[in-house]
Amino acid sequence: MRKTWERLVEEWLLRGVVKRFNLGIKTQNLKHIDTIDVNDNKIISDAMEKCSKHVHDTTPAIGINSPHYDKLADDLSVLEIYFNALKKR
Repeated sequence: MRKTWERLVEEWLLRGVVKRFNLGIKTQNLKHIDTIDVNDNKIISDAMEKCSKHVHDTTPAIGINSPHYDKLADDLSVLEIYFNALKKR
């Protein structure tokens, strides 16, 4: 999920202006970036926070376990809805 969100930001939100592992910035692609608003930031930050809890080394002793299938399904739904809305911009 984390890598999917990262690619969504890189390829769709930032339209390839900034890419991981590339040295350059494609400033000419800035014309393709729609307005990025607070809602974008909230959705992406919330999703990345959830993903980070499960990517980094954790222990059940601190109360972080693998997410239940239903939670993953909800997270995938949020991703799909946001991605579809982003593609329409």
